[in-house]
Amino acid sequence: MEKGGYYTVEAVFIVTICIWVVMALLYSGLYVHDRMVAISEMNQKLAEKFQRGDGGGTSEWQDEVRKSIANKLMLMRIKKVKVKQGVLSAEMTATYDLPVSLRGIKSLFSGGRQYMSLAVERELVNPVKYKWDYDILKEKGNR
Repeated sequence: MEKGGYYTVEAVFIVTICIWVVMALLYSGLYVHDRMVAISEMNQKLAEKFQRGDGGGTSEWQDEVRKSIANKLMLMRIKKVKVKQGVLSAEMTATYDLPVSLRGIKSLFSGGRQYMSLAVERELVNPVKYKWDYDILKEKGNR
């Protein structure tokens, strides 16, 4: 009985393609998880710092935030966190890269760029406080 080896060759191609698909799905799940965790942490850190009126973000605080975010991530590596405070808002930008050795999957997420960034902006306006101050001033003016 003679049997051909073409089933083996086809199986090698199919299994290889399946492994690539599974790897892409796993990496995409980790990437989405890391983006959501990073955005959530950045938002929380901005709220903690600026809603209490602690002032601007120093470089030590920014480094502490970078380490705090990096400890919760699985795939992304946070390179730098930068905070810019305006009159009515504060913005935090995190620069990161993906340590993925598979070029096809990495370019799928990064678009060919080496470093990517996430930005979160938070308003510093507290409408309740302004309303309270307005009401107090208005009553003083009527007396």
